[in-house]
Amino acid sequence: MKSLVLILLAFCLSHSSFAQRRQIEIQNADKMVGDKTLRKLYGNVAFKHQKTTMFCDSAYFYAQDNMFEAFGHIKIIDNSVVITADTLFYNSKTAIAKLRGKVVMIDKEMTLTTKFLDYNTKEQIGYYYNSGTIINKENTLSSMRGVYYSRDNTAFFKQSVTLVNIDYTIHTDTLKYNTNSETSYFFGPTTINSDKNLLYTENGWYNSQTDIAQFYENSYLNSKSQFIYGNNLHYNRNTDIGIAKGNVCIKDTSQQVSIYGLYGYYNGEQKNMYVSQEILMIKEFEYDSLFLHADSIHYKTLHTSDSTDYFMIQAYNKVRFFKSDVQGVCDSLVYHSQDSTITLITEPIIWSEENQITGKEIVLQIENEQLRKIIIEAESFLASEDSNMQYNQMKGQKLVGYIQDNELYKVDIFHNGETIYYLRDDIEMVGINKATCDSITVHISNGKAQKIIFRSQPNGTLFPPEKINPETMQLHGFSWYDHIRPRDKDDIYIWRK
Repeated sequence: MKSLVLILLAFCLSHSSFAQRRQIEIQNADKMVGDKTLRKLYGNVAFKHQKTTMFCDSAYFYAQDNMFEAFGHIKIIDNSVVITADTLFYNSKTAIAKLRGKVVMIDKEMTLTTKFLDYNTKEQIGYYYNSGTIINKENTLSSMRGVYYSRDNTAFFKQSVTLVNIDYTIHTDTLKYNTNSETSYFFGPTTINSDKNLLYTENGWYNSQTDIAQFYENSYLNSKSQFIYGNNLHYNRNTDIGIAKGNVCIKDTSQQVSIYGLYGYYNGEQKNMYVSQEILMIKEFEYDSLFLHADSIHYKTLHTSDSTDYFMIQAYNKVRFFKSDVQGVCDSLVYHSQDSTITLITEPIIWSEENQITGKEIVLQIENEQLRKIIIEAESFLASEDSNMQYNQMKGQKLVGYIQDNELYKVDIFHNGETIYYLRDDIEMVGINKATCDSITVHISNGKAQKIIFRSQPNGTLFPPEKINPETMQLHGFSWYDHIRPRDKDDIYIWRK
């Protein structure tokens, strides 16, 4: 029985002590009237509850409920937090101060302004729900709703969120912001606009002190005509360098070029881009597109002597491309927009309709968005299949092929020209013309040679069909590569030798 009495006594004392700690103290008032239930205080009124001090011009203090209403020149001091307002209602049970009017909350270098603020003095948390603005160093952040945590200098913002910096503006729907590190965390569709570029993400962060961003979902960077997208995007605004990973897409809309891969690098200052892993490049022309695959692609913007910009594309390792009028394979490829040329390097092969062309290097010349010329300066070789295992062949030091309406219609061979051509009368073969000549012109229609002109001292032999020797009917260096020819835009991914 004594033990029970002692326990009850201890509980009462503890409850009394707790109630005393929760009791609002009236520290000052020039005038006070009323009774124990309601007191009216006037002039230089000051309250204290636990560690929080509150000031006002006048107040109603409800002693029994341990709460008060305050009016005029409201001021709350709570550790590093200072809040001013027009009116205040404070309830000691919830430790929540409801501030209204012209509310200004200052915490270190952060200033929050709003018309409605609920502040929890126990947790040092401020809530606003009818628009508010936070100013922190060079940043101004506004939203319809927000929560500020003074202890860890963190704020959450919701609905119509805007962060304005001297260099950029952020628009989002949900944002977490740390006022110390000046880092913004995004949890929904977000745009970061500046004179330099536009950034977009749906999940990520941006540090205003370091100007470094890390985005994790559906992210892209758009700089004038250049665009880079990736599942993950890392961007440094100081260096204007971005790194994209996962479903990467890089575009230059001014040149109608799109490059896809798994890894992308962007340098805005140098206007350079790089893509690797599972590459697809699409170059759009007026009536067609070129589809290209390689191990890696470099996209560079260069300048002429008169400061005119042009771009260069370099594709490396196992290059394969498909276009309706021309297909090709090689080890490396370079495209210059300045003179609209595509150069195939190291064991290049191209096909145009029924014609196969090889050489030491092959240059494709484009005019008005259409392929116009094929140029080979060394080791040129043109072949086409006449029938099963029978091939028309032409070779020489230099070759120039002419294309019109996406068809190869004429070929010029220069220096040490050689030909093997199967002559036919309708369907039947009447013989084979094997000749050498320093300069040769071939006129082509529907992919087949229709007329051959030998321009300087030709030397040739016409063999009848019965005297054809398959071993002598091939020029030195001839090989037929039809098995590695890209058949469509999906076939460019399969490397064959």
